[in-house]
Amino acid sequence: MPASHLVDGVLDSGTDLYATSLDVFGRMAAASGILVNTFEALESSAVAALRDGRCLPDRATPPVYCFGPVAAEAGEQEERHPCLPWLDAQPERSVVFLCFGSRCTVSLEQIGEMAGGLERSGHRFLWVLRAPPASSASAAGEPDEALSHLPEGFLSRTADRGLVVTASSWVPQVEVLRHASTGAFVTREPLRMELDAGGDGRRRANGVLAVGSRAVDEQGVHRGGAGRLAWR
Repeated sequence: MPASHLVDGVLDSGTDLYATSLDVFGRMAAASGILVNTFEALESSAVAALRDGRCLPDRATPPVYCFGPVAAEAGEQEERHPCLPWLDAQPERSVVFLCFGSRCTVSLEQIGEMAGGLERSGHRFLWVLRAPPASSASAAGEPDEALSHLPEGFLSRTADRGLVVTASSWVPQVEVLRHASTGAFVTREPLRMELDAGGDGRRRANGVLAVGSRAVDEQGVHRGGAGRLAWR
């Protein structure tokens, strides 16, 4: 697995998270079995690699059991998040949802590339934006700090079809993914968001397009793919 596919925290050998992750990974081989929240039809090659011992060539691999899909249900909220009324006003399956989770960040260059692709595409979008870790420490924690990394004039030029929410503001991901206006999602955790979008497959049958981690890092950003999103 390329290092670029791992979460940022395990790439620095000097952190506690790195040491803990290595310890957990080492203990997995001694388990009586491994439960995975997926199903074979969705990730048959990955499941086969685990079961065939390709991930642990020097020792026996514990039995692997697929028990998914299991996804969180949207809970009752006292007030709706402001992004939901905005989605209500958009046409069905017209919005691209961009969200990279709390453990992964994108670089300043990638933010600029995605902003350019979204603007050129003409598509409606909802973007949960998180500032890169290398941002100014003096601005850390400020609500508008992440927005300052967008290209100049981007927000005003896309105000009629886009909404950018900073990651410091919680977004109800399950509700967004299952909203009728959501037509595609861009993420570095495609399986998790597919499950949230509707683990029974109903939303996939309705034509929701998923762009996963490698597509974002190598194709969606660097090859301008964010400007070429399409629906079935």
